[in-house]
Amino acid sequence: GVVMYHGTKTLDRPYAAKVFVSGDNEQWWEMGRLSYDPAARVTFWRHTELFHARYIRIELTEPSEPPDCWWTVYEFWVV
Repeated sequence: GVVMYHGTKTLDRPYAAKVFVSGDNEQWWEMGRLSYDPAARVTFWRHTELFHARYIRIELTEPSEPPDCWWTVYEFWVV
């Protein structure tokens, strides 16, 4: 899975996004959607089945609200 830690910037995060993976950066598979945990201030995607990939792409599917918020990511973990 992936975890993006946003720190104190509670509005500066993706509000809706899909996660894709690829082995060759040409053929992509949709693996799921990001979730948000406000207590931990993280956006995350959890996947329990084993898969092999070299690339991870996060695609925004809904703009931030308010729309002028940036994504603030202090740490990005691949777990």
